Amino acid sequence: MIDGDGLIFREQWTRQGFEGGKKAAQALREAIAEQCGDRADDIEIVCKVVANRAGLGKTLSRAGGPESCADIRGFAAGFTNAYASFDFVDVGTTPGAASSKLKGMLAAIVERRESALYADTFRYRPPADNTRWHLQNQNCKHILLGISHDPSYAPFVSEILEDETTRECITVIEGVPVAHELASTEVKVMDLGKNIFRCETPNGSAYSAWANGGPRTASPATSVGSSNLTPGSSIMSYANVTSSGSPPPQINVAIAPRPFSAVTRPKVQYQQIPPQQPDWNPGARGLDEPITVSVTALENIKKRKDHDKLCNNHFLRGPCTKGDSCMFVHNYKPTTDEINAIAVLARQNPCTSGQDCELEDCIYGHHCPSMKDGVCCHPFCKFAEDAHPPGTKYRNSHIRANN
Repeated sequence: MIDGDGLIFREQWTRQGFEGGKKAAQALREAIAEQCGDRADDIEIVCKVVANRAGLGKTLSRAGGPESCADIRGFAAGFTNAYASFDFVDVGTTPGAASSKLKGMLAAIVERRESALYADTFRYRPPADNTRWHLQNQNCKHILLGISHDPSYAPFVSEILEDETTRECITVIEGVPVAHELASTEVKVMDLGKNIFRCETPNGSAYSAWANGGPRTASPATSVGSSNLTPGSSIMSYANVTSSGSPPPQINVAIAPRPFSAVTRPKVQYQQIPPQQPDWNPGARGLDEPITVSVTALENIKKRKDHDKLCNNHFLRGPCTKGDSCMFVHNYKPTTDEINAIAVLARQNPCTSGQDCELEDCIYGHHCPSMKDGVCCHPFCKFAEDAHPPGTKYRNSHIRANN
């Protein structure tokens, strides 16, 4: 269980959006499985990252990182889609929501574990906030906590460690160096390496240097190659080959140079939606952040009709709470461009709360996203007149029906 507001995945993953989320999940799972040794094949690894997704995107952007809110949205979706037992849970913008959620999940698991140990003595009563995920983890053997950055977890961890039945099954994952208060609880600490999580919070000096092109971890290919070289090893090079033996006979043949032909690939076209940000304040929430989308990806997503449509909730907020009863597609792996296209199309639907909406990462529109040069260009715009700037001209002749 990871507090994603402070234990943050490396930029090499987060900047890749959806694909980066999948790769991060795979890297994390492999690192944990390696710690399990011979038992890895017999253990189910379940992971939940809890974070304020929208806030995380803004924090990384303000710290000088290349990630956008769309990248983090895609990363979260990719992480969730990598494995059935992996979830990136968005807890919204309430202060302390991530830590509260994580503590509640841990308390529920510990309670279930203790209930299983003492089933002959106590009748089991599930916690009030019981969820399906807790039910699937009654046989939890070990809990890894991604909380090394936050000293406020210390009292909670200390309380758990007082029980001998749980002390041996709790370990803290170290990304950011373990806070002094946490270390004083004598909780076990595990280092999964430096390739998964950042070693500094976004406003730390190490992060700034790293984000601006400073020292980076060597690639796997480089690491493997360099590890096989010893001071006394013989290195074969082009210079070694050409400096030994008799030189080959020289033959001079006049050959006309072949004309160079550049290999060209079709350039991906992108557009910003909405194309213009009007000089207008729609209300308390303000203007929605523009989304840059691939024209091709947008057209491909638009072509999906009826039951072939992708589920907005599943891929933008995920997982869909309707499960098998949902009429839209869940079993699909969209690219980052497709995730952005889904987000653009979701914005075409007005949020029921309008400008009163308090969900920072709401996927719906809070004003018309189809404005250009004072004209609402959507022929079937669903937004009310007051969700458009004053004096707007409409292509939808029935716009007043939306009021």
